[in-house]
Amino acid sequence: MSFKNRLKTKMEEFGYKPADIADAIGVKVQAVYKWQRGGTISMESAIKLAEFLKVEPAWLIFGGNPADLQIEPPDLEKLRERIEQLPEQHQQVVFIIVDALSKLN
Repeated sequence: MSFKNRLKTKMEEFGYKPADIADAIGVKVQAVYKWQRGGTISMESAIKLAEFLKVEPAWLIFGGNPADLQIEPPDLEKLRERIEQLPEQHQQVVFIIVDALSKLN
């Protein structure tokens, strides 16, 4: 099941219209229409939407049980190379995220 189908299922389950979603999570109703047609959603909006729909963000975005997602251990050299290919501004965002995550432990 795709993201747009999971969204549709939950909207029908709760009886929500696109305007209800937009108002609840602070986006324009056009964004919700875009998601319903299979458009992409930002991570920030996906988290807010999942909370509003009372589902796990990973389920909403990827489907299935988040515990079942198979994630390979990262190849740190390849990861470093990919980060270096990003624009400087995006590299800074990656640094901020990694720094914040490292402080959670």
